[in-house]
Amino acid sequence: IVHLPLSAADSSAVHVELHSGSERSVRIKLGSGLEVIIADDDPLVKVDAGGGMARVEIGRDGAIKLESQGKVQIQGTEVSIAGTNVSIEAQAVLKVKGTLVNVN
Repeated sequence: IVHLPLSAADSSAVHVELHSGSERSVRIKLGSGLEVIIADDDPLVKVDAGGGMARVEIGRDGAIKLESQGKVQIQGTEVSIAGTNVSIEAQAVLKVKGTLVNVN
């Protein structure tokens, strides 16, 4: 375990933990704003930004979970979403906009 600077409070320090044996993992924490955990467990990778305001998890089965208490944007010159089952759900208004919108 490394905590730098040594006299720093948890909220302003760089904290690194390396675990071996049955619980192999690496945990890096930068102040109170960012935590990255890589583990030989499930989830394999966990990134937490802003104390839970945004989180990404990658599971052993390849599942990816993205959560945000704020806005999520995906931008690109070409974006596609494909899957055996795909669902889009809005708690309020769902807007689909384009020069041409094809359904089926």
